[in-house]
Amino acid sequence: MPIPRELQQGLQTNRANPRDLLGLCSTLRKIPGLREILKTLTAEMLINLSGQCDSMDEIADLLEAAIDRIALLIFEMEVL
Repeated sequence: MPIPRELQQGLQTNRANPRDLLGLCSTLRKIPGLREILKTLTAEMLINLSGQCDSMDEIADLLEAAIDRIALLIFEMEVL
């Protein structure tokens, strides 16, 4: 799954915003379903590929937790 150009540029320049990162999380969450689809196919190369795909759930969890903390900090700053 290719990374959209603006997200790639944001990551490379340390300027990705929370919406970009949530989009990345959404993409990472699709990997397990893709793995299951690949397992049902008969082409040997695709079956091997399915075994090499990491689910990336841990990375998606970390990104979502960081974004949640940022959102909470912003909310608290607005309340003050």
